[in-house]
Amino acid sequence: MARNPAYPAPRPRRRRRRLVALALVCVLAVVVGGGFLLWPDSPTQPDSSGAFSANLAADANTLRATDPGLAAQLAVAAYRDGPTEPAADQLYASLNTPLEGLVGNTGSAVLRVAAATDAPLAVASDQDQTLRVWNTADPAAPVLDATIKAGGTGVALTARGTLLASSCGTSGGTCLWDLTDPHRPTTLATLPKRPDDPTGKPQITSMAISPDSSLLAAAAEQGFTLLWSIADPRHPRFLTTLSNPTSDGSAIAAVAFASHGNLLAQTVLRGKTSLWDVTNPSAPAQVATMDGGYAAVAVSPDGSLLAAVGDFDVVLWNIQQPAKPAPITVDPIAATGTSIDLSTVTFSKDGSQLAFAGSDTNNVTGELCTLDLYPANLNTDVTFPTCTATGFSTFTMAATANGVLFAGGFDGAVRLWRSALRKIPGAVADDYSWATSPNGRLLAAPMTAPNVQPPSSVGVWDIGGSTGPSLDATLSTSAHVTTFLTSTTLLVAAATGTVQLWDLTDPHHPVQGTALGTASVPSSATGWPLAAAVGADRAGDLVTVLDQAGLLHLWRVTGAAHASDVGSIQPTAVINGPTGVLPDGHTAWLLTSAGMDWWDIRNPAHPTHLGTSPFGAAYGVMAGAGRLVASTVPEINGGKADLDLFDLSGGRPSGATTVSSSVDGISAIGQDGTLLAAGGIGDNSVMLWDIRDPRQPHQLATVSTLAGTREIGFDHANTRLVDWNEKGLEMWNIHDPAAPVHVASMSLRQEGVDNPGTIYTAGFTEQDGQLVAVTDSAIMLFDVDPAKLADRLCSYTGTAITPAQWQKYAPGVPYRKPCG
Repeated sequence: MARNPAYPAPRPRRRRRRLVALALVCVLAVVVGGGFLLWPDSPTQPDSSGAFSANLAADANTLRATDPGLAAQLAVAAYRDGPTEPAADQLYASLNTPLEGLVGNTGSAVLRVAAATDAPLAVASDQDQTLRVWNTADPAAPVLDATIKAGGTGVALTARGTLLASSCGTSGGTCLWDLTDPHRPTTLATLPKRPDDPTGKPQITSMAISPDSSLLAAAAEQGFTLLWSIADPRHPRFLTTLSNPTSDGSAIAAVAFASHGNLLAQTVLRGKTSLWDVTNPSAPAQVATMDGGYAAVAVSPDGSLLAAVGDFDVVLWNIQQPAKPAPITVDPIAATGTSIDLSTVTFSKDGSQLAFAGSDTNNVTGELCTLDLYPANLNTDVTFPTCTATGFSTFTMAATANGVLFAGGFDGAVRLWRSALRKIPGAVADDYSWATSPNGRLLAAPMTAPNVQPPSSVGVWDIGGSTGPSLDATLSTSAHVTTFLTSTTLLVAAATGTVQLWDLTDPHHPVQGTALGTASVPSSATGWPLAAAVGADRAGDLVTVLDQAGLLHLWRVTGAAHASDVGSIQPTAVINGPTGVLPDGHTAWLLTSAGMDWWDIRNPAHPTHLGTSPFGAAYGVMAGAGRLVASTVPEINGGKADLDLFDLSGGRPSGATTVSSSVDGISAIGQDGTLLAAGGIGDNSVMLWDIRDPRQPHQLATVSTLAGTREIGFDHANTRLVDWNEKGLEMWNIHDPAAPVHVASMSLRQEGVDNPGTIYTAGFTEQDGQLVAVTDSAIMLFDVDPAKLADRLCSYTGTAITPAQWQKYAPGVPYRKPCG
């Protein structure tokens, strides 16, 4: 999406935010945009099976509340039968919940699972005393490596997955197993018993191995924790017992190590929760005790957070100071209002989310909840999780090395849970502080460090992969303005106004480049964001920077390390608004007290004043290739705005034509200057015009949009349109702009979330077919082509739909696998 040079008029806050976003969209360089397939160029027309597709889409919508994985497969089947709008809507609705894929069925209740953090191995132990070892390197097709007759209610894996702790099986006791060859597990040793209780048989309910694989902790339902040295796994040594008295001596207990290895968390249901310093493992020191005991406990990967669940309670503590745990309130209310007995909790591998789950006390259903751990969420009075109801229980789960939840329940099934939504939690961008590279591979945005507010750095993510965004690098700077000049050159304007270039040729190792001075919004233009002082042309080789004195500097950029100040513009009147450059790089503009100043900068060392246009505070202005659109402020004219079109071919506006006198103040212009879109009165419609001849604009179509539409935008090729309000987006195919086709809707509304967030802005990437939505809590990326999304959903759910399920939802139709 190219950000068009524009400026908005000051207005009340609601309108101001969206007009500021509209007005400054091209003050910056090319950021997002491009031609992708929202809908097949020649879409398959539904035949007599259209009703079948509609029925499957309706079934998917109903089933999502209890079996989201199966619902996603039905949505895929509906779309592939007939790519209709309801079917596409259900594909995108599948992104609102995690999706489960079946790993295997043990035939017996799954009591404990464990996963290696640095290897693809995961294990599940069932009630029949059988332990299964799976390779989850490909979550869509897990492989069973081995089966051991040695189950139990306590299992643990080392980080690299080469050592397993579990029951010894029929011989009794607890054993260490060598999984160097996971297809042929071998017993290394039996753990020695406590010297003070050599005949005792503690009922182990939880195990954990320290990150360095030197210690093993086992929590017993009697209320104590046993600690062994396993540095030499062939000769383990018993070290000590950590006490934690409980009232009845027969409750579930749990343990977890922190990532740095010298902190151990211990809890027992309806007892207490304690933190132990095990720097000296033979004589651990208790550093904190919290009221309340729980069934499961986990420590975040960075060691800063402790989580525990039990009965109906979810608790979270900040343990950066272990001796002074600080509680964080989490709302445990489930989406369905059922009574969920929570039994398991884990952090995602990157620490960005907490997951917890349990079973309904009244039936065999359950619920899986996730909680985003970005600082803005944790700093609120109450933190709200997102919960997904399931038609089965989840008793135990662990996070795998590739970020998938490995889970088991009382139905004997082992499942992998993943979210198909590409999401960057903790990225806290506004309209101007995020950008995507022209090749569609990178996204840059401010990000929050744990427990730090406001954002203190800029993250650079790879968004071109098939599995989701991955953080490539972190830049140690704040960001009020972020834009890619080229696919390898990033411009960042910090809160201090410093304008800095970064070389991202190797995005894993950014190199700081040239500084382009200090941008500043003059006191005469107070209230405008810093983005009003920084601009770039579409080619990314000319950057404008406004200084505090009101001088507009012109920088020629040939690379991140090569930029020079080649000229400057002294405005003809006092600056009282934004400045920038037109996309072609030939004309600069400045909003002054006299109006809009226009300057010919084809020779930037000697700018030539072209004149001043009488656009003032009553207007918002935006430009495309050779065209300029100016609209009056709706609040000034009873909610209606005049939309005027100008020819910019001479470098300044000429030949004014009134397009409409009944728009609501939001508009977008295509990059090639041939199409114009504007919101209708009432914020629930969009009108399209052909403006190839700016003197005779021709209205092409009017479409109904989301209620309260905030903004609209074109893709790079003018073949797609997006509109959005605070809670959702919708996409349109405008290959024929006279007959727009509604492709699909996407909503932020989720089950179990009272406030799912607010969409600030959105736009298309230039390549790779993604739509980016920036919210107040995360950045989300959506596949633009529903067919591509259907393929990706299949990689999450596998081919698990059975013939019996197919006949239930597609009676009389021959069985076919939606994802086969």
